[in-house]
Amino acid sequence: LPLIVIDRSSLAVAFSLSASAAKIDSAPASPKKGVVVGVDYYPEQWPPERMEEDMRSIKEDLGADMVRVGEFMWSSIEPQDGVFDFALLDSILEAAKELGLKVMLGTPVSDDVLL
Repeated sequence: LPLIVIDRSSLAVAFSLSASAAKIDSAPASPKKGVVVGVDYYPEQWPPERMEEDMRSIKEDLGADMVRVGEFMWSSIEPQDGVFDFALLDSILEAAKELGLKVMLGTPVSDDVLL
């Protein structure tokens, strides 16, 4: 089920379950010794049909080992107070897995905060 209702204190557990669902292994991010190359990726800012092309370009054109996602996903993850939708996050994890990209999950923050 992509939509679930959960209290805020259980959000970390939900993220853990989402990552586990993608069966991400714990192997090193890169077979190379030294620097791991990674990029920030914010698919919530782009049309969903572009994700596959973006991920392939990150891996093949940039030669990245890892993508960092999640920092600005709060409104996608919690579209209504107390209702969580991990469909976008799950699709990111699956797309990264298919290409052999590792994922660094950032802590989502509200994207409607007034400074």
